[in-house]
Amino acid sequence: MKHKWGRPLLFMAVLSLVALLPTDSTGDASQPSQNSPAAPLTLKALTLKAFTLKACYELALAQSETLKSSAQNILQAETRYNQALSTILPNLKFNVSSLIQDVDTHNNPANARRETTLSKFTASQPLFRGFKEFAAMKGSKFETEKSKQLYKRASLLLYQDVAQTYFLIVRLEIDLKDVESFIQLTQERIAELKQRINLGKSRESELLSADSQLSSLLSNRESDLSAIAIARNLLSFLTGKEIGDTPLQSDLDSPTSLLSLDDAVKKALERSDLMAVKEEMDAQRYAIRIAQSDHWPAADVIGNYYTTRDGSLEPIKWDLLFNINLPLFSGGLVNANVKEARSIYEQARLDVERLTRQIKSDVKSVHLTLESSLRQSDFLHDAYLKAKKSYEIQVKEYRLGLVNNLEVLSALNTMEQTKQQWDGIQVGTKLNEINLRITVEDIP
Repeated sequence: MKHKWGRPLLFMAVLSLVALLPTDSTGDASQPSQNSPAAPLTLKALTLKAFTLKACYELALAQSETLKSSAQNILQAETRYNQALSTILPNLKFNVSSLIQDVDTHNNPANARRETTLSKFTASQPLFRGFKEFAAMKGSKFETEKSKQLYKRASLLLYQDVAQTYFLIVRLEIDLKDVESFIQLTQERIAELKQRINLGKSRESELLSADSQLSSLLSNRESDLSAIAIARNLLSFLTGKEIGDTPLQSDLDSPTSLLSLDDAVKKALERSDLMAVKEEMDAQRYAIRIAQSDHWPAADVIGNYYTTRDGSLEPIKWDLLFNINLPLFSGGLVNANVKEARSIYEQARLDVERLTRQIKSDVKSVHLTLESSLRQSDFLHDAYLKAKKSYEIQVKEYRLGLVNNLEVLSALNTMEQTKQQWDGIQVGTKLNEINLRITVEDIP
């Protein structure tokens, strides 16, 4: 029997998540009734001693090296502001030097060397640098805010990674429970066929068909168990805590309210990554001013106060030096720097326009996807209930000799496939809701 509901895709999804990523609470899940085919899995029993999505996210926030590295970018941007501030403040230092010289011993045999000592305080104060320092200070503030916005966005993307892995496990475990339920139904079918064969009412070929279906289901169960182990290991990596077999608590109910498309777009245009590129554009605007400041003259003053001074200058205790540099020609270097800064600013402005359009497109796509999955969930729920009813009728009619065993197995397969599709769209809807929240930055 071939299953069309995409089990290989689920397994590949687990492997893809492992490849793409760098770098607490237990209760018993309710068991389906032996006579009820593929009863939907409810997670109400997982309210105690189970990991919630929020708890996993908090663990991931504390563990993520990527996030910690992003926090260092904020610190570096703040230090660049202090560096720019230091260029407009006075500089004070104390210097001591001692000069020892050889002398002509023929003319002065009593004194074989000469020693001169100089100690002084030196203070320097920039007076004018074309307002370069103030532009650098302003630009560094925008860089700091940019780093903060990128940190916020990285936190949200981490939430997305955790949620995708979390609900992949939920999806696989629901799928495993469904497979086990269908295994039980198939085993019951095989037991009934054996009785009918003994009575001469069924053929051996019917039993072989049922046995073949059972083997296929057993293979699917092993595939699910392997995929669950891999996904749980990935969640352990993200959280930095061994998840093991601890149940995951999750609510798969449909969202009670849904933002309108216009409201979602409006909210998304305040997203942190868009704010970050706007801050980068403002920082590059001040980079132009920094480059232009080299056209201006530079002036500073240097003062010395001497505490020790030998020789003829010993009576002079202090001096001041006023220095003015007027740029006349530098081979076109300043103009080239200004053009480069303007080009970088233009790139930043285009990045803002591109990301603004991209966000609008993303919001519309995610919003449409969520609306579609909500409608699909309703249709598939209805389809599953009808497929289940059809299977129950087929079993009764088979016992009356109105249908053959292939028709019963076909009804069972249809019910199985429909149940898998319904479960998949339920988890998919939850992920689509989370994707929309992350797109507009409105996570709970």
